[in-house]
Amino acid sequence: TAEFRVRRDAAQVPANEATRLWLSRNLPHLRLLVLLKSPADRFMSNPLATRKLERLQDSLLDGSNAMPPKLAQILRDNCYVDKLAPWFDAFPRDRFLLLNSDDLRGDVPVRQRILDDVHDFLELPAHAYATEDLDLLGNFHLASNATVLPLLRRTVNCLPVLVDCERRLEALLDAPPGAFDWCARA
Repeated sequence: TAEFRVRRDAAQVPANEATRLWLSRNLPHLRLLVLLKSPADRFMSNPLATRKLERLQDSLLDGSNAMPPKLAQILRDNCYVDKLAPWFDAFPRDRFLLLNSDDLRGDVPVRQRILDDVHDFLELPAHAYATEDLDLLGNFHLASNATVLPLLRRTVNCLPVLVDCERRLEALLDAPPGAFDWCARA
């Protein structure tokens, strides 16, 4: 059997080159589900960024508008396109299903359609989910961002570095311009 070791360097796990190589060699038919979150939602779920986002939100409220330097670095280092491109090099694109988390906030039929897409992608039989299960899926965002001001969401989602990342992601995915448009939706 193949031996599989993941380096414990937090910046490299699990998306390091050795991991991708091992997976592509040993699980060539692996299917990967990728949930794409808006930059604001993504950073709110990052434990390294939570306190820094709180400080940014406080600075927006007091009018100083100060971006904590470490938060700016985290924002630059966490561009989706930079994380996905190496995976696209390791696996054919038909092995990926990308889901936009904003779509999960749609109504029940939209959420059922998303789960139908997941079932199709994984070659699982169709399943009609109960409305209460689909309601739970639609409310996933309440735990992470209920206390974030719309101003913070707009500020983060509209930062030029993140808008540039969004455009590069659209190019990588051959998606039309504005496919994500997290700034406009903030």
